[in-house]
Amino acid sequence: MHSLTPYSVRVFDQALAGPISEKYHKLGNIRGKDLLSIINEFSMTNNSSYHEIENKSGKKTIKFTNIQVVGRTVFGIVEYGEYGIKGKVVNVTTGNIVYTKKKDDSDINQLYFNFTIPANATKAVCLFHNVHGRGVKCLVDQLLNEYFHKHTGGLRLQIRPLTYEKAVEDWMKSSQIKELRLTRYSPTSNASDCVDQLAENTVEVTGFVA
Repeated sequence: MHSLTPYSVRVFDQALAGPISEKYHKLGNIRGKDLLSIINEFSMTNNSSYHEIENKSGKKTIKFTNIQVVGRTVFGIVEYGEYGIKGKVVNVTTGNIVYTKKKDDSDINQLYFNFTIPANATKAVCLFHNVHGRGVKCLVDQLLNEYFHKHTGGLRLQIRPLTYEKAVEDWMKSSQIKELRLTRYSPTSNASDCVDQLAENTVEVTGFVA
């Protein structure tokens, strides 16, 4: 199954004047830099070879391809795979072994990404493509923030799940709700919403509706 997950993107800066709620940069001018240009440059610096990453969930590799900028939108493909374990590829119809995988071999998925970044607003929207519940938001967040931190003098991108509130309101008005189940996710590090670690660090709260 294929799906697109939306996220909001903001840049908090304690050095900005005003109350805490207003300390967010206009995205076309983050300490003199345009977020659109930063993301495009980041993508282009990672499009010539596969980038190897190892964390507690295993060894992964990504590469950015087909990068395009149209207006204030940058989009393209992330080629993503996992490796490190020997195995075999079989034809499920015949049962025959098609290929014997070595530990450095990786299946590669092509996953779409899209950042739409208004110049004079403090919030952008990005989309990440998922296949069968697996995606690359966590890895892209990690690598992009390392690049962004270096090129903005220590700032970080806040990439948070985006909920379309109107859709939720319409659904609640037209549905008979018997029970609400809320799953709270508490990441153990700055990298959030890692699909392959989502089952960890969650608490489910159930409320019954009279």
